Amino acid sequence: MCLNERLAVSRIRIAPGSLFSASGKYRHCLRLNYASPMTAEVAEAIRVVGATVTSMVAQAAALQEPGVVS
Repeated sequence: MCLNERLAVSRIRIAPGSLFSASGKYRHCLRLNYASPMTAEVAEAIRVVGATVTSMVAQAAALQEPGVVS
C-alpha cells in the first residue's frame, strides 16, 4: 500500500497483493498489469516503479542498521 501511495504522485498505480486475498495474504507482493504495447511511457513507468522500490528498500535497510539515526 505504501508503494502504491508513493507511485500515485507519478500517476502510476499498482495492485497491492493484499487485494487478491480475502485472508490478508500477499501483503508483500504486487501485481503490475498493462494491456498495451510497450512504449516509452510504459518503459518510464516501469523504471519509476523500480527506482521507488529501490529507494524504499534502502530506507528500510538504513532504519534496521545498528547506530543509524534517522
